[in-house]
Amino acid sequence: MIYRKMMTILRQINGSSARFWVNEMLILASLKLRGDNTVVLL
Repeated sequence: MIYRKMMTILRQINGSSARFWVNEMLILASLKLRGDNTVVLL
């Protein structure tokens, strides 16, 4: 699931701003620290 999400983000980078990408990465990083709750929130 996480891998698919990352691939989706990589695709979105092509059509979106760097600011959006940074925001996504920060969210994923914070969720990753929490653990498996990422699946629910994503």
